[in-house]
Amino acid sequence: QFFYKREIIPFYIYNYTAYPPECQYLYEISPQKTEGGAAVFEADSALFACKKRKKVLYCFEYRTQGKGEAMIEPLYEEWLKHTRTDSELHEELLSVKGDAKAVEDRFYRELSFGTGGLRGVLGAGTNRMNVYSVGKATFGLAAYLLKQAGEKKSVAIAYDSRIKSREFAFTIAEIFSSKGIEAYIFDELTPTPVLSYAVRKLKTTAGIVITASHNPKEYNGYKVYNSKGCQITDEAAADITAEIARFGYFETYEKDESLIHVLNDEIKNAFLSEIYSLSLFPDCGDY
Repeated sequence: QFFYKREIIPFYIYNYTAYPPECQYLYEISPQKTEGGAAVFEADSALFACKKRKKVLYCFEYRTQGKGEAMIEPLYEEWLKHTRTDSELHEELLSVKGDAKAVEDRFYRELSFGTGGLRGVLGAGTNRMNVYSVGKATFGLAAYLLKQAGEKKSVAIAYDSRIKSREFAFTIAEIFSSKGIEAYIFDELTPTPVLSYAVRKLKTTAGIVITASHNPKEYNGYKVYNSKGCQITDEAAADITAEIARFGYFETYEKDESLIHVLNDEIKNAFLSEIYSLSLFPDCGDY
């Protein structure tokens, strides 16, 4: 993940001498000084990456204002071109045309993918949650799942009441189906515990919930769960991130309706029945 800054700033790396052997510098520079146990880099453009099993886990790049803007403008123009049929996002982009700060905020970085998946403000750009950032993440996740053991791959998908949640969820199901991965999707608002239960009940390869938890209404998110119904590990998140990087924001696909299964109340009722069976006071009422 790259972070572009408007000015040259110090670049601190703590425990500079303590990196394990598998870490390498992709762009080698020397620290100008040390400060409080940290190596301080003051370079016009400094790129550091930690390599582990030939996969880049962390990557930071600092650029001057001119270089940053030079890279942001082409992105902005590309998004203008590709969103012409997406009136909502296209109009948003047109509304900030000529506003360097507003454009920069939408494009100076990509949303980072971690153990909690993606999360960000809704809107147009690489630093926003939209159908294109969701699509890019899904293509990467699909590629990751297809590399895992086992022949048949499938996912369970749920979503909450946030803006765009349902649209994102069904877009995700379509993309997975285009890759030959079966998608089981709830047709109504569904809490996260039910998604985790569905992953185990249906024995799917992974699960996804479209939600941003406690964040304000302007946000939405994309949480990924493994085959046990638990949030993915750091290692899995790094591998998925590497796959996501291989795809663009405007990939095309053809959905396969036969691989998209809309779930009725059967899974939810099974979940409630199992919860009720564990109650210490079963006679206190029913659901």
